[in-house]
Parts: sequence; C-alpha cells; structure tokens
Amino acid sequence: MDTGGREILSLEHTSIEALSASLNFFGEVNTEYMLSLFPEKSAEEMIEELHGYIYYNPLAGGYETSDRFIAGNVIEKVLASYYDSQETVLMIARRFGVNRDTVVSWVRRHDQAKEQSKKATFALSKSKQMNEVIIASIKAWRKMKFCV
Repeated sequence: MDTGGREILSLEHTSIEALSASLNFFGEVNTEYMLSLFPEKSAEEMIEELHGYIYYNPLAGGYETSDRFIAGNVIEKVLASYYDSQETVLMIARRFGVNRDTVVSWVRRHDQAKEQSKKATFALSKSKQMNEVIIASIKAWRKMKFCV
C-alpha cells in the first residue's frame, strides 16, 4: 500500500497489462507510468512489444491506443509525420498501415493544394493593391475636380 492507503499495482507479466493499467488509472497511454512498472525494460522495448496496440500521434505529441488513433483524421496524421519527422515514406506507410503509393499521393495532393493556396493569396494581394490604386486615383480625381 502507498501512503494514501491505496494498493500499489505490481505487474510481473506483459507490456499489454501495463497498457491496461495505464488506461485504467489515467485514461490514456502514459508511457512514464508504464515504464515505472517495468524498470528493467527500455522505452523502445515496451513500445516494440505494444506494436499494433499503440501508435505515435505526431499531432498529439504522444502515443494513443490504436482505436483512438484510427478514429482521427489519418491523412492529417500521415502528413504531420511526413513533414515533422525524419521518417521515410515507407516507414510512415508501415506505421499507419497504408500503401506507400497512398502516402506519396497524399503528400503530392497536399503540396499541390498548398501551391494553389499561395497563388490565390498572391492574386488576392495583387487585387487588393489594384483596388487601393483605383481608390487613390478616384480620391485624387475628386480633389482635382473640387479644386478647379
């Protein structure tokens, strides 16, 4: 028992049991807590043993259970992994369980959409500049008209 009178959980079995305990106590994957249950294991060992049960979510900055991870926007998570990590396309495809060509097409479409957005923003700023010139010209013309 701990100082608060609560029974301390002691596990001697598997990383899956540590994951279950983490979910019961914290409602999320708490790797620090899970590692404290198995001081002889490294984080890499435990994560490897939990492959398929937990996934790293780059948007959340931590691990999530597979059902929670898949429930979100997978394309957004794949793109975040691609742009924010040193992982290769093949590594990302394996981690997310999608085809390598699918990851490549998502990245390509994202890049194209980003480029189109830049062009639209540039066109809008040019349009704003032209409007400002026209307004300034009209104001100048009105001043000249009233001065004469």
